[in-house]
Amino acid sequence: MLFNKKCSLNLKGEISLGKSRVDKAVEDFIVIPAVVLIGLYVTAVIIDSMLQLNNQTFRIIFTGVGGIPFFIYYFRRKMSEYMEK
Repeated sequence: MLFNKKCSLNLKGEISLGKSRVDKAVEDFIVIPAVVLIGLYVTAVIIDSMLQLNNQTFRIIFTGVGGIPFFIYYFRRKMSEYMEK
């Protein structure tokens, strides 16, 4: 998990530990894919500079080729987890 569990006070005055479902969904479907996409782009930039291609097209293609299969696999797996709950 990217974030630690937090203590929160609900409307009844009770203290509850953990994340809300919205926080979990935001982490699963926005934060993690964004971090992976940024990581793929940074990797493409490093490879591009090592090979001295100096080509923006390579960076975009590398990011797309790595990103699309990841997104398909990741979203299928996460959606099946959410459907089981």
